Amino acid sequence: ALMRQNLRDKVTLGPLDYDPDEPSMRAYLDGIATSARKAQVSMRHDTTFLWDEWPLLTGVPSYTPFHVHYSYQRLETMARAWAYPGSSCYHDARLLADIRYGLGLLYRIAYNENTPMCGNWWEWRIGNTYTYANTVSILYDQLTPEEIQQFNLGGARHVREFCKKGNMTFANLADVCLNLFFIGVLTDS
Repeated sequence: ALMRQNLRDKVTLGPLDYDPDEPSMRAYLDGIATSARKAQVSMRHDTTFLWDEWPLLTGVPSYTPFHVHYSYQRLETMARAWAYPGSSCYHDARLLADIRYGLGLLYRIAYNENTPMCGNWWEWRIGNTYTYANTVSILYDQLTPEEIQQFNLGGARHVREFCKKGNMTFANLADVCLNLFFIGVLTDS
């Protein structure tokens, strides 16, 4: 639990005692809230993708890895805006519901234990898991055990498999180790 809290603190300014009305902090909070609201307004709920600019979540090697990764990044931005005291999105129930919907759709369609990897490997092995972990750490207390298990299954499929037979050197090795740490901390494994 302490490690989960430390991970969340790393992503969300943690226990810093900041003044949300201090000009640079206000600009930061307003900027992330604006980005989150734009993402929320443009989010699709009637398709097999979340945003029109990233519709190719499966099977297209030259686009799929990026579309999945950018979708996770946008959900992370939404989660940060939801988590920051002083943000106009702070603990907004509708925003939280949309983030959870997005995580669920990406799990079902794009990043799960059965998803075949196509295209660039970095997004599958490092980028998606890292961004997904940040979002799960922020929302951990708001997610069901099943939603957290989905994170574990997707991460295990793509990260743990890579550890067994991947070409890990230098920064890639460090990033994979970090992702394994995140999976363990966030799933009590």
